[in-house]
Order: sequence, then C-alpha cells, then structure tokens
Amino acid sequence: MYSFFHSEVLLKESVAFENLQWTKFRTFVYNEGIADNKSQTKLRKLIFILALILANISVFGQTFIGTSTDTIDIGTFNITIRINKDSTTNFIYTRDYQGIYGEYIGRIVKLDDTLYSISATMTIGQSCQKSFNLDKFSISLDKEIATQLDMIQFEYSDGKTRKQFRGYDSMGNPIRTLLIPVDKKLFNMETGMDFITITINRKQFLSDKFLTFKIPYGSASRIEAGRRVNFNVVIKNGELYTTDELLLFDEPFRLKITEE
Repeated sequence: MYSFFHSEVLLKESVAFENLQWTKFRTFVYNEGIADNKSQTKLRKLIFILALILANISVFGQTFIGTSTDTIDIGTFNITIRINKDSTTNFIYTRDYQGIYGEYIGRIVKLDDTLYSISATMTIGQSCQKSFNLDKFSISLDKEIATQLDMIQFEYSDGKTRKQFRGYDSMGNPIRTLLIPVDKKLFNMETGMDFITITINRKQFLSDKFLTFKIPYGSASRIEAGRRVNFNVVIKNGELYTTDELLLFDEPFRLKITEE
C-alpha cells in the first residue's frame, strides 16, 4: 500500500536531488566564471603583447621621407630616416645649396608609446665654408674619413675637365687639406661656370650611387665624419617628426612613412 510516510520519503529524496543538482549547477557556473576570468586575463595579456608587436612592426622596418619645416632663404633640407628591424637607423639630410650632405648610422630606442630617442654617428658629411683664396680650391678632410677616400674627383661645370686625388699620401697618411689650383676660365662668377662638382668613392645607402656635391664659387669644401647626435622624435599616425629641441642643423622636420 502506498502510504503517506512513503510519499514523504520520496518527496524528501526528490528535494534532496534537486538541491544537489542546483549545487552542482552553481559550482559549474562558479568554476566556469573563474575559468572565463582567467581566459579573459590571458586574452588581455595576449592583446597587449600583440599591440606591442604590431606597434613595433608599424615603426621598425620602415622608411620616412620629408623635409625640414622651417622656411629659409637658402632652401629646406631633404631628410630620409630608415628604421631597420634590428633597431638600427640610417638617415641622411641634404640641401642643394652648397651641396650640404650628412649620413648617419645609429640606434633608436622607444621611450613611451610615441616618443623615441635616436643616437647616431656621422659616417660621411660635406659642408661648405667661405673661401678667401680664389686661386685655389680647398678641400678639408677629417682624419677619420681621409684614409677611406681612394678617389676624390674635382670636375668643372663643362662636365669634361676634371682632376682626381686621394685622401692620403703615398705612405698612407691622411691628407688634411687638398689645395687644387683652379682654371679661372672654367671656374668663376659667370652663370654656368660658378660651381664645381666633387665626387667621392662613397655610395649613398639608399641610391647606391657615388656621392656627388655641387660647390658654389667662393666656397671651400669640408668632408667630415665622426660627429655624434642625440635627439628625440615622435612617431605617430604614419609620421615622424622632431620635438621642440634643436638638433643637427637646428631645423625641425616632419617626415611621412613611405613604401619601399
């Protein structure tokens, strides 16, 4: 016979079963929540790491090209900075007037999300000075670079008359100053004859062509190396630009990323 006592026992067993299942469900939800939180934490860390990697990918291995941003009467500087994947940098600046040129190699260090520090040393540079000797053309050579110059070509504006020299003597000692007698019929103040061209046996890292400098009449040339610079730049939204500090040639610049 189905008694009231038996029914009460079944009811208690049913309630106990439901409570057990509810406890299991809560335990499952709780554990899954912990697992989900752990997964989310791991996911956040992964996203952060990927963001750092992507940020570096967007900067390292890229080339930025542009000009100085100050307008000056003697022309702006053309600037190229290449940031290599190993954190080394190559950069050059040029200006047509006086054949100004500087080529550097160094390293770049990230300071924060967009601010970077560049430290570099000049491997080759050319600048001009006022000359008071119009009978001879002067080329000053820094000793760090003189012995590397197997060919220094001096060429008049006619493109045919030229002379060649070296940066060192027969004993291999550096020559600090080359004094080259000039033909005043080919090099003077007259338009079209008011410049000479110097070519040296060093190739530009971008074009792989020998470096050539156009020097105006009344100037002397200086070829140098070893100058050190340290400055900060901001890299953001595909642009690289200087901070407010003065650097290099005291000219701020803004460059844009370019496809190689």
